[in-house]
Parts: sequence; C-alpha cells; structure tokens
Amino acid sequence: PAEPAPGIIFDLRHPLLILSGLFGGLPAAVLTALAASLMRWQIGGLGTHAGLVGIIISAAAGYGLARMTRNRPLSIRVLLAFAMASQLAFLSLLALPAAAGIAVLLKMGPALAVGNFCSVLLVGRLFQQLQLRATREQVLVSDATTDALTGLTNRRTFDWRAPAMFAEAAQAGQPCALLLLDIDHFKTINDTFGHAAGDHVLASVGRTLATDIAENDLTARVGGEEFAIVLSRCDHEGAHRAADRVRALIEGIPHELRGISLRVTVSIGVHVAAQGQEPFASVFRRADLALYRAKSLGRNRVEIALAA
Repeated sequence: PAEPAPGIIFDLRHPLLILSGLFGGLPAAVLTALAASLMRWQIGGLGTHAGLVGIIISAAAGYGLARMTRNRPLSIRVLLAFAMASQLAFLSLLALPAAAGIAVLLKMGPALAVGNFCSVLLVGRLFQQLQLRATREQVLVSDATTDALTGLTNRRTFDWRAPAMFAEAAQAGQPCALLLLDIDHFKTINDTFGHAAGDHVLASVGRTLATDIAENDLTARVGGEEFAIVLSRCDHEGAHRAADRVRALIEGIPHELRGISLRVTVSIGVHVAAQGQEPFASVFRRADLALYRAKSLGRNRVEIALAA
C-alpha cells in the first residue's frame, strides 16, 4: 500500500473488488467488499470514509458490469471494460477535503490508474485460466464416473462405491439393500423400433431412477439394459416397497416410438444384507439370482433373494 498523506491509503484492492462479481457473482462481490471494508475500517485514518466509498464503488461497478456482460464470452474486450471500470474508484476522492483530494490525485493518480488497469487485465486472465482448468477437471471427472446416456453412475464407479456402502452399513450395524433391474424384452424394442428408440427408453428409465432415489443412495447403469440401486439403511420391507414403487413408476411412463405408445416394464431382484458383514460378490450374486427368478416367473415383478 501507498500512503501519499497521513491516514490516506491506496493499494491494489480495487482490481479484486472489480473482478469478484465477474467470477463469483453477487455473493463473492458482497463478501469481498465486506472483507475489504472491515480491514480499511480497522486501519482507520483520515481517508477511512473515502476508502469505504471506493470499495463500494468498485464492488458495485464490477457486479453491475458482470451482469451486463454475462452472456458474452470472457474476451479481452470484456476485460478491458472491467479495467476501465477500475478507474471509477477515483470518485472516492470526492469524500476527502478538496485540497487533500486534489493533492492525492496529482501525486498518486497516474501510478494508481496504470496499476489498477494492468492488474485487472493480468488477474482477470489468471482467474479465467484457473476457471477453465477447473471446468476441464469437472468434465473429466464426470466422464470417468457417469454413464453418458442415462446420466447415472457408470459400472466402473459402481464397482468400488457399492462395496464401500455395504461395508460402511455393516460397520454401523445397519442393513443395506441391492436392487438389480432389467428392462423386459429390451432386445425386442431395439429390433422393432431401432437402437435410437432403445436409447430413448434407457434414458427415460435413467431419469426415473435418478428422480426417485435419494441422494445418499446409489443408482447406476451396470450393463446394456441393466441398472442397480443401493439403498443404505434399508431393511427387507423397505427394499421391497422401494423396488415395487420403481417398477410401477417405470411401467406408468408411456413411450411414443414411431407413432406407437409403448409401455416399458422392468424385472427387479432384491437382496438385503443384514447387520452382519457379507462379501459384496455374494450380495450381487444373490440379487442377480432373484432378478433371474423375477424374469422367469413372468417379468414386471419384484423378487426378494431366497434365504441362504
């Protein structure tokens, strides 16, 4: 910070105030302005009120400009506009006595104007690069863990998350349920209406599962037309009730395929691991056997795994 006169302090806080609204929206603009204001108030001195006015001007100008440019890409022209807006902070000198304000402007004005302008461009570009890197990382994580067609967890992620959920439930002495779902006659849908229609059905089933299952549970696509649901802290009665609700929801959704209204059904196999530890391979195998029994007994039904 520079102190051209006793109690009058200038530093490069304004570029961050200007850019906070651009990269963080209103919450960031408010919090940044609040932090800067508290620090300036603590420092005190003759220029306290002028400093607070400058902080408010910069934060408000930055947020207002961010709103005006929110539908535009963050180009060099946009950053230049924010750099120009950083000069509005000099309006805070009006809160000083006229003689003091003019003296400070002549002494520090040119250097601060250049500093604010260049800092906005440099810091803005840095923030943009960090933002792009974070976005790319989020996309990579999503691609690695999510099934592209349904938006559900993919098989790779299911294979490590599901065993961990059952192990945690066993340690807590709580039951945990696995539901395996298979779309009935899915091959017939593909053969009759085409693979695009099959993808439409898969995506619809995925959306239904995603909206019906709680966030702390796990829903995944584990095969072509096969899905899996892990219900934590769920006993036999709750698992059967949840499975039948899912079955009824999917059956109740009409699908328009080549002008034909088609109802899709699923068969569901359920196994509930009681309070004791059970290897996940055994859990999956028993749920899969229950699913096979549901399909062999006529499909569009729920079957609970038989006792060992």
